[in-house]
Amino acid sequence: MSVESRAAAARKYNQAADTDISIYEQDAEFIYTDWEIKDLNVAVYCRVSTDSDEQATSFALQRVTYEEYVAKHSNWTLVDIYADEGISATSYKKRDDFNRMLQDCKDGKIDMIITKNVSRFSRNVVDCIGLARELLHAKHKVGIFFQEQGINTLTHGNEMILTIMAAIAQAESNLKSESMLWSIGGRFQRGQFLTPTNNLLGYYTDKEGNMQIEEEGAKTVRAIFKAFLAGCSLTKIAFLLSLYQRPTAKGNLYWSNGSVRNILQNEKMCGDVVAQKTTTVDVYSHRAVKNRGQKRSFYKRDHHPAIVSRKEYVQALMILKSKRNSPYFNPDYIIQVVREGLLAGFIPVNPAFGGYSPTHYMGAFEAAEIASPPVSGEAVDIKNAIVARIQEFSHSALASITITNKKLKFNQDCVSFFGEAQYVEILFHPTEWLLAVRRTTAENKNAVLWDTKPISAVHLCKTIYTFCGWEPQIGYKAMAGFFVRGDEKLLMFDLSNAELFIKEKMKDITINENGEEVSIIKQVISFFTPESWDDFGKGCPAHAAAGRRWLAHTLGDWRVDAPAESAPGFDSYETIPTDKEILFSDEETISQSFGMYLEAKNPIQSEVTVNA
Repeated sequence: MSVESRAAAARKYNQAADTDISIYEQDAEFIYTDWEIKDLNVAVYCRVSTDSDEQATSFALQRVTYEEYVAKHSNWTLVDIYADEGISATSYKKRDDFNRMLQDCKDGKIDMIITKNVSRFSRNVVDCIGLARELLHAKHKVGIFFQEQGINTLTHGNEMILTIMAAIAQAESNLKSESMLWSIGGRFQRGQFLTPTNNLLGYYTDKEGNMQIEEEGAKTVRAIFKAFLAGCSLTKIAFLLSLYQRPTAKGNLYWSNGSVRNILQNEKMCGDVVAQKTTTVDVYSHRAVKNRGQKRSFYKRDHHPAIVSRKEYVQALMILKSKRNSPYFNPDYIIQVVREGLLAGFIPVNPAFGGYSPTHYMGAFEAAEIASPPVSGEAVDIKNAIVARIQEFSHSALASITITNKKLKFNQDCVSFFGEAQYVEILFHPTEWLLAVRRTTAENKNAVLWDTKPISAVHLCKTIYTFCGWEPQIGYKAMAGFFVRGDEKLLMFDLSNAELFIKEKMKDITINENGEEVSIIKQVISFFTPESWDDFGKGCPAHAAAGRRWLAHTLGDWRVDAPAESAPGFDSYETIPTDKEILFSDEETISQSFGMYLEAKNPIQSEVTVNA
């Protein structure tokens, strides 16, 4: 039957009884088959989930099948076959051909899309229904025909069925994803790690699937570590690698700071492997975030041959977390603990070193097994007496330290206490929350210039804030305790009794000499006392014990200059040559350690390669 005759037969005329209303009814069959008899520009969308050889064959068969299928309909014109290989269906944002098809729909080139089933189109309910509605209600209407389900969005009433089928497809995708993740997690537990090397500099995978060192790339890796541990910046290393045309893992000849950092942070360079360093937020966005405990991580030591030693790798990590441009930065810094005297249990700190977390400081302290200072009950306890805090009175001119989340600052009274001293060493006690300052010399790699200028110490301040449970947006001020016995001098700050302060910018309106209003921005500092100070002091014995006052009174030898010693598990690193030492050493030494250290203004010939 022709289109015209079917249309005529579909119209039925009814005259309503006793009325002048004429009713035309359309045949339901005509509505259902309308899209099949019109001339339509048809697009086909097909997809395979992986890019394996078997799936590639399946993909080719789909193309042939759809070409034959479209050719059977005389009123259909094939616009194109849009296809994505190896792309997930949970989101369409990264499917290039899918998005090209949507653009052609917007441009009016397509009337209907044909796809095998709902899961081929999208396994995300929101995307599937949203796109179907968007295409159906666009200026140029486009339908979607799902073959297996027999659903066509051009047919009225199919949206509910499509929603149900899309929800089923999404649920199947979720179950499949969870099953795969469970399987992968099981492999990790058995020590079976996924270690592709196609984008890993210095390694290749042998026929047995094991990681092996690729020597040419390994030369670059070793050179990067040697340069960095010698004090060379990421920028300088990246510049020199680019200058001397050392290829990255992908074969690029341009290096960025980030690409150098990635080499230094990659545990595979020291022979270890970590599984699940990142975790996927959900199966729809595929957005990966750093795994901070959301899932279990798996660490395997000595998984494969190492390019650099674990000692070099660990120190590189610590230096990366430090403020390397600080004048106080000590790349050889390790946690050590004072074991005797008035400072027993204190750890000398480096203001610029950020490689250690509070957990490390606590671990070193516990490993050192320092006995707690004796607390005697013989201290004078005056009945009904309390010790008033000096902070409750005027104390602006007294020796004090102010600490923010970025800086430490000692006032003039603190500086004057040590007389002519030029350098001091700062120490921290992780369980008593005490900060101590003692005199030292410039030879001490943790020495700090002793003046009233703020000391930039982001990582140290973060550690102190963590131990004390302080709020990062608030500053703290602690009074100094003076310890003097003969030539021995020591400042000690009880951080558990610190005041709080907040710096605020406030606008002040003044009248200038011309009688005009002028607004001036002023910084106002407001001080607050902690809630724990409601008792207005402590009992005398407790006060005498706090801040080691009673220990100082009873201890025969303070040993204020007692050296710190390594704690078990925190061994010293080998001495690393400085950048200056390498740059000004002989030519042979330069070539052996890192040929690219020569200044760019006097470059070596381009054919010279890095020797490591």
